[in-house]
Amino acid sequence: MFSASVASVVLPFLPMLPGQILLNDLLYDTGQLAIPGDRVDREQIRSPWHWNIGYIRRFMLLFGPISSLFDFATFALMVLVFHAGHREFQAGGFIESIATQTLIIFAIRTRRVLFFRSRPSQQLAAPMLPEHHRYRRRVHRRSARYVTRSPRSAAASKSASASLSAPASPHP
Repeated sequence: MFSASVASVVLPFLPMLPGQILLNDLLYDTGQLAIPGDRVDREQIRSPWHWNIGYIRRFMLLFGPISSLFDFATFALMVLVFHAGHREFQAGGFIESIATQTLIIFAIRTRRVLFFRSRPSQQLAAPMLPEHHRYRRRVHRRSARYVTRSPRSAAASKSASASLSAPASPHP
């Protein structure tokens, strides 16, 4: 939120509305509720780990400014390239903030390469990917391959096949 407070001094409007900031914090905090049930890497289970305050300090001093620079670059892109008005800017800032906070949760959970060497549990990944509930996966019985269909595409294919088989109406 440091970058949003700096942007509020520079811009003629608020970069994010108070409701967006509260919703952003609520979504971020809700996503963190699954961290205690996450998978733990084997090397972290072998022996107890001690908090390294120097490492945490270096991480904060490095990652904080990088995150703010990314925010400022996004703000400049929205204003200078896309010529976003205040509503588009607020929506873009909200989406960018949610996306970076989601990546932060995945980045701090392991020291390994994300998603390739250390996969998060389904309980942690599911709330972070809001579109996961729209798609269902089912196994095709004959070929045993996975077919992914969204409910919208299934409904659209049903209505398209129904319109093809229905007799043409004499009235437009």
